[in-house]
Formats: sequence, structure tokens, C-alpha cells
Amino acid sequence: MRISVTQKRKLRNKSTETLIGKFKTITAKERIFYANLVKSAISETIVQNLFILEGYKVHKYGMETSLPQMLGCLHSDKSETAIQIKAMPDLVVQTPDLNNVFFVEVKYRSNGQFSINDFKKYEDYPFKSAYFIILSKKTIKCLTYKELMHGFHIDENTDNQLIDRKEFQFTEEIFREYLELMEDLFSNID
Repeated sequence: MRISVTQKRKLRNKSTETLIGKFKTITAKERIFYANLVKSAISETIVQNLFILEGYKVHKYGMETSLPQMLGCLHSDKSETAIQIKAMPDLVVQTPDLNNVFFVEVKYRSNGQFSINDFKKYEDYPFKSAYFIILSKKTIKCLTYKELMHGFHIDENTDNQLIDRKEFQFTEEIFREYLELMEDLFSNID
């Protein structure tokens, strides 16, 4: 059975109307949740590609990758298992010489601020060796979980630049290019 061009257009328009209709029924809370997922995906992609360009092996590890079918299901689940799943770091990063492996949690903060007080889920965080890479509109900063637990934090006045971490080696030119890319991508995002 062949479908005419007119019938295809009607089907396409009906699908678009259905999609738009569903979008209009999303609550404000859900809209924020999905907007944050998009910001997270952009941030993770930036960090992932920055490491890859420097020769690191990068493996997606977080809940969004490992258990995507559970993404919407666990949003309000407060069970211990759900909390541990939601706490999974976003990436596993391996050095070019393959001698070191790091858990990496990536966060976007429009205000550039991050401390352990921002998230109650990190009180019993199971990944004690994790690195937290925080992207803002103009910076990429980094602290370890242990540093956060000792009261260190990230804001516009702290230096904690990812490029300065001795555990990682970045080419300044590539790093600066990614900072410019971030400014372009995040300039109109809160």
C-alpha cells in the first residue's frame, strides 16, 4: 500500500500536534527536570570530548547511560538503591598511559558555585575517589569528593581550575577553545 504525499503530510502534522499537545501537559517541575537533563548532557559532552582530545579513554557510566529506561522512574524514588543509582558518576576517565582511572561527576552551574552542601545525596556518596568537574558559563573547575568533604568549594573567587589539576594533563590551546565553546553554548542558559 502506497501513501500519497498529502497523506504523509497529514500524518506528519498529526504527529507534531500530538507531540506539541503532550509538551503542553508537562508540569513546570517536569520542564525544569528535562531542561536540567539537556544542560547535563551538554556539559558531559564538553568534558568527555576535552578528555578524548587529550588522549584519555572516556567511558560513560552514569545512570543516564547505564540505566536510561529508569531515568524518569527514579526521579522521586527515595529508596537506598535508587539513591545509589542516581549517585553514579557520569564518566570513567582513564589516563593515556592507562595507569590511572578516575570517576568523574560533571555538573553545570550557571552561577559557578558548588559545595557539598548543595546536595544531600553526597553525604553517603559511595564513590569517594570521584572528581567533581563544575562547568559554568566561563569556567571549568574541579574538586575531589574528599576536598569537598573537607569544606573546599567552588565559586567565582576560588581558583580550582581543571587545567591546573596535576592529575590531568591538558593542552592550554585546546582547553581555551573549549572555554570559548562553553561561553557560546551557555551564554543564554541559566
